[in-house]
Amino acid sequence: MAFSNQFALSVELTRLVPLRLIANKTAELIMTQARELRHSGSDIVVEEDLAGVFGRVRIADGLASSFRTVIGRTSSSTPLWDGLTLQGGPGPSLIRAFKEAPYFATMVQLSLLVWALEASYLAPALTEALQARLQNDSFSSTLHSSPDSESILRVLQACERQTVSFNWNMLLQAVAKTLGYSESDAVGNIPAAILRGALDMFPMIQSLPADRLVCIQVPMSSDEGSATCALVVWAHHVLGLTVLVKLMKQGETENNLDVRFGHDGPEQVIIEQVGPENEPTITLLDSAGEHLLTVKLEPHEDIRLIGSSRKIPARGWGNALILESVNWDVSKTVKQAMVEDMHIVATAFAQVIAQHLVKDQSGRCQDPTCSPEETARLRQPIVHHVYQERLLEASRLFFNSPRLSKSSVDQYAASYALKALDLNLPMSSAFEAAGRAAPSGGDFYWDILCNLARQLSIFCSALPISSIWKNARI
Repeated sequence: MAFSNQFALSVELTRLVPLRLIANKTAELIMTQARELRHSGSDIVVEEDLAGVFGRVRIADGLASSFRTVIGRTSSSTPLWDGLTLQGGPGPSLIRAFKEAPYFATMVQLSLLVWALEASYLAPALTEALQARLQNDSFSSTLHSSPDSESILRVLQACERQTVSFNWNMLLQAVAKTLGYSESDAVGNIPAAILRGALDMFPMIQSLPADRLVCIQVPMSSDEGSATCALVVWAHHVLGLTVLVKLMKQGETENNLDVRFGHDGPEQVIIEQVGPENEPTITLLDSAGEHLLTVKLEPHEDIRLIGSSRKIPARGWGNALILESVNWDVSKTVKQAMVEDMHIVATAFAQVIAQHLVKDQSGRCQDPTCSPEETARLRQPIVHHVYQERLLEASRLFFNSPRLSKSSVDQYAASYALKALDLNLPMSSAFEAAGRAAPSGGDFYWDILCNLARQLSIFCSALPISSIWKNARI
């Protein structure tokens, strides 16, 4: 009797809410979501395919909380300088990710990878990995077709735009410092085979942490950053796994150094640094040490290395370039004074350059439809005036130096105005002091940093121009 009443109620409910209407509403929601994702540059089908691979893991609680807090700030607006504002906040991909765990895991991992690696190199590597999964496991795979590289690239770029406010440099540089690397070595090229193997092996370790172990061999090269830092951040900070790094010795008398990330107990991921003559490999083992699966580069593979990309926040980017341009052999106080002087010198160079800017109209002069009079008029140089205050604001952003003094810049600009900027210029007071304190002398620092200042000045000059072109009348 109870069953018949329940069945009758179900029939009545379907009369009130027709099944066709429910299906239509579901389809409408899906179409709305697909349109929103496409407007952001992403793709609902490609995100689904990527979630089938990246969405099988659990993000560590601490990082998940931090990621949600930083990214979840809606309608954030950061003024950079007059007329330029950085608008932030979660887009449609992140809004869906905050509601569904597989998409959240996917976005967090893609955010890290696209921060540490160049998206244009990462996309084809992921395409090959998905194609290999489809070919090798076509019956059990959730993939019905593999997305192409361009589609994956658009998803990566959408993810990068929506998660750029989460600064992965803090974790990457912390790992680099623990391993004894410089900040510039916190990112490096990752072998495609290691990425391909990690996509399946990391979820296996999370599901069977006591019965599985992953061993990764990373070839080291002296002329590039290491993939080790990004792999540690991925395995330990993002996925919560215990990682042991076996650092390669640097000299004949030095012993290998082991560095552990995580809790006491057996490690779940071992990253061993090996010489550049070795091939990168990633191997899955059981608790008895038996090799279950090894992934390495195949002879037919087109992509061997995924190019890295080091990202620095726009505010203070020039400052970072100055600090990394030389090996500093002076006290912290003298170093800070030299860096502040370079802010002034570079801005003064930019101010001198800005007084000689003209718009290039060579392309328009070649237009065959122009009359001789019009052609002659177009050949006349059009001088563009860059407001000094805007130039100063751009430099304050670029060097993260809010106290950059206009009077100091004007003083240096006046002394440089009648000189060729590619000649030897008189040193500033801070560099003269460094010459008395540093073994290498102030000339050494001045020659290198003055050349860098010339390059940075061009960038500083260009920053205010974008807003001037809009109001320029030709």
